[in-house]
Amino acid sequence: MHGLLEEFKSLVKKLEAYLNSLLEAEPQSITDQVPVGPGVYVFEENGRFIYIGHTRDLNRRLKHDLWGSMGQPDQPHTLGRKLIERFGDKEKARAYLKNCRLRICRTENEREAVILEQILIYLTKPEYNK
Repeated sequence: MHGLLEEFKSLVKKLEAYLNSLLEAEPQSITDQVPVGPGVYVFEENGRFIYIGHTRDLNRRLKHDLWGSMGQPDQPHTLGRKLIERFGDKEKARAYLKNCRLRICRTENEREAVILEQILIYLTKPEYNK
């Protein structure tokens, strides 16, 4: 049991560092360069988080799955699908997404990304994560 508590304390420190990194990161556009590897991404509009996601490869998810096709034909990305429903087509959804600001936080692994994502969703309740 002692090892479990130590692992928890270590994880909490990492999550705090990740959260600070995310909040201090300069917001960018989805068209900017995106790192490769696991992490959390946050779309915001007018300073408000509208969607939070995690992935094992930020570049692939953001550039190919989401920006490129708004999701795969058989399995549309949740945000892409909701934006297409809202705006009526992919091009209008892409234009909206391009105007949103994007914050990215790399994590050591996907497990930490999932935990950080869930904490952020719980705390901020973004519109498109519902």
